[in-house]
Amino acid sequence: MSRQAWGLEMTLNSKIGLSLVLPMLVGLALIGWQIQHQLLDRFQRLEAAELQQQHERLEQAIEADLDALKRLTRDWGEFDDTYAYMRGDNPDYIDANIDFDGLLNLQLDALALVDAEHRLREGFRPDHQNEVMASLSPEVEAAISRATVLLAEASNGAGVIVAGDRVLALGLSEVLTTEGEGPANGYVVMARYLDGGAVERLASRIRSEVDFEPLEAARLSSAEEMQALNTLHYLQRPLGEDKIASFSLLRGLDGEPALLMRVLMRRDILRQGEDAIGTLLVGAALGYLSLVLAVFVALRWIAVRRIQRVGSELQRIADDADLERKQVSVHGRDEIAQLAVSINQLLQRLVEAFRERHRLSERQRKLNALLVQIATDESLAGGDAQTLCGVLQGPLNTEIGLDHWSLWLCDAEGHYQCLSESDQRFEDSAHHAMLAARLADRPAGVDPYPLTTTEQPLEQLAFGFQVDGRQGALVAACRHQTGAEHPEDIAFLSAATQLIERSLNNHYQHQREQRLRRESELDPLTQLANRSKFELELSTALRRLEGASCLAVLFIDLDRFKPINDEYGHAVGDAVLREVSVRLRAATREADLVGRLGGDEFVILLRSVRDQQALQRVAEKVLQALCRPMELGELPALSIGASIGAALAPLHGRDPKGLLDLADQAMYRAKRSESMHFALADLPPRDPP
Repeated sequence: MSRQAWGLEMTLNSKIGLSLVLPMLVGLALIGWQIQHQLLDRFQRLEAAELQQQHERLEQAIEADLDALKRLTRDWGEFDDTYAYMRGDNPDYIDANIDFDGLLNLQLDALALVDAEHRLREGFRPDHQNEVMASLSPEVEAAISRATVLLAEASNGAGVIVAGDRVLALGLSEVLTTEGEGPANGYVVMARYLDGGAVERLASRIRSEVDFEPLEAARLSSAEEMQALNTLHYLQRPLGEDKIASFSLLRGLDGEPALLMRVLMRRDILRQGEDAIGTLLVGAALGYLSLVLAVFVALRWIAVRRIQRVGSELQRIADDADLERKQVSVHGRDEIAQLAVSINQLLQRLVEAFRERHRLSERQRKLNALLVQIATDESLAGGDAQTLCGVLQGPLNTEIGLDHWSLWLCDAEGHYQCLSESDQRFEDSAHHAMLAARLADRPAGVDPYPLTTTEQPLEQLAFGFQVDGRQGALVAACRHQTGAEHPEDIAFLSAATQLIERSLNNHYQHQREQRLRRESELDPLTQLANRSKFELELSTALRRLEGASCLAVLFIDLDRFKPINDEYGHAVGDAVLREVSVRLRAATREADLVGRLGGDEFVILLRSVRDQQALQRVAEKVLQALCRPMELGELPALSIGASIGAALAPLHGRDPKGLLDLADQAMYRAKRSESMHFALADLPPRDPP
C-alpha cells in the first residue's frame, strides 16, 4: 500500500484499531487472566494451607499435653501413699513426695489434692522467683473445684478450663490403691497453663501467635462465623492486610466447646506473591508503554497533524464571536475531512439554534414565572372546578396570549362538562362525538395525546385522570396567534392541567372525607350525635372541666312511644323521633350537645351549669317541649311524655361511663315515680376513712 493510500484512503477507525486497540486488548486480557486465575489465587491457597498446617500442629501439641497430664495424674492417683494420705493415715506424704523441684521437673503450674466432697485439701504452685512452693491463687482453686465436679463421674480425664484471665490444661484422676481398688477417697489434679510450655514453644518456632478466649467472649465478626465454626470445626479469615487468623474450638471438661483457639500468622506468603505480581505488572506496564509510544509515533505521522489543523481552525472560529460565514478547511476523503464537513454544518445550525434559544429562553422564563404564580395560588388547595378555572383564566388570556383554551370533564359514556368559559366554535356535535369516542378507549393516567377534528384545525391535548370514580380527561385546545408550533406552550398547559387534576381530586377527596366523618358521628334518622360522638364529646368536656365549673348529663326516655309505634307503624314512629330531635335542639343552647343513643333514648350534654337549680330548670324546659301535642299530617294530635335522669360533674364523678350510668339510673327512678318526671342521680358512696 502506498504512502498516499495509507494516509488518505484508509479510514481513521481502521488506523486506530490496527495500531492501538488490538495489542492493548490482547495484552491486558492476558495479564489480567494470568494475575487473577493463576498467580494470586495460588499464593492465597499456599497461605491458607500453611496456616492450617500450623494450626493443626498446635492442636496436636495441646492434645499431647492433655494426654501427658492424664497419664501423670493416673500414676499419682493410683498410689497407696496417696490413698493413705487422703484417708488420713500418711501425714508425711506431702514432705516426702511434693516439693519445688518436683513441680519443676514435672513442668506443672499447679498440683492439688481434692477430697471426695470436692473440697480442696492441698494445693501448690511453683514460686519461680523464690524457688519454693506457694499456695494456689483463688482463680486456680475455683477452676480446680469446678473441674472435679465436671469430671466426677469419669474415673479420670483431662480438659481445658478458664482460670481468671488464663487457660489451664487439667489432668484429673481418682485416688485409688496401687492395684486400682477403691472406693475412691479424693482426686489428684495437675495443671499447666496453655500459654506456656509446649504450645508457647511451638508457636514461637513456627513464628505465629496463639491465644485462647472463652467461648462467650469470642471475638468473631458475626453469628454466621460461629455457626460455620460449629459445623466445620475450623475457620480462616484475614485480619487486615498484615495478618491472617485461623480459629478452632477446644472442648471443655464436659465435652462441650468451651474455648476458642486463635492462631495469627503474618501474611508473608501473600506479600511475596504480591511482590511477584507487582514485578510482573511493572514489566507489563513497561511493555505497554513501549507499545503506546510506538502507536503515538504512528498516529502522529498518520493523523494527529491533520487533527491539529482542524483544532487550529476551530480555535480561530472560537476566537471570533461572530460565527457567520466561518468554515473549517481540511482536504482529503477520510473521516477527518468528513468531520470538517460536519463541523461546518454544525456551525450553521448553531447560529440558527442560538437565535431560537434566546427566543425560547425568554418565553420559558415568562412561562415558568406564570406557572409558579398558578401553583402558589391558594385556590388550588382543594378548590372546585369553577374556582380552579378562574385561577387560569387571567394568566392564559392576558399573559400567554392563546387563541383559545378550554378544560373538559368527560366520562366513558360521552357525557361532558366544560369547566372553563365555553367557546361556541367548539360545541358542535361532531367534536363532542369524536371527543367521547377517544376518551372511552383511552385509559386514565397516560401521557397527553392529541385530539383533532376536520372542522376545527386546532391542536388539542387530553390528559387522562380519575376524578371521584369517573374516567375523563382535561383537554387544552389552543392555537397561538402566530400560527406556528410552540411546544413550550404545550408543556406549560400540561403542567397547569396536572395541577388542576390534583386539586380536583383533593377537592372531591375532601368532600368524601367530610361526608364519611358526618355519617360516623351522626344518627342517620335524627341527625343528632350518635353514642360514640356523644361519649367522645363528654370525655373531652370532662378533661377541660376546671375549678368551680360544672357540667351535666341528661338521660331522656320517651313515655308512650311504644304504643304510638305499634299502632301507627314505624314510619310514624320515625317521624315522632325526628320531631323530638327538633324540639330538643330548640330547648337547649347552641353550645350544648344533643344525642340519640338508640330507640327512644336521648341524651343532652350541658357543657356549663351553675348549680342543681339551673339543671332542674333546663330539665323542666325539655319536659314542657316534649309534652306539647304533635301534629303529624292527617293523624290526630299525638301526646308523649318523657322521664329524665341527670348527673352532675364533678359532683357525681368525672368518669364518662359512670355519669351516663348514674343519669340512666336516675331516669328509671323518675319513670317509676308517679309524682315526678325528673330525678337527680344519687351521690356515689364514699370509701370509709
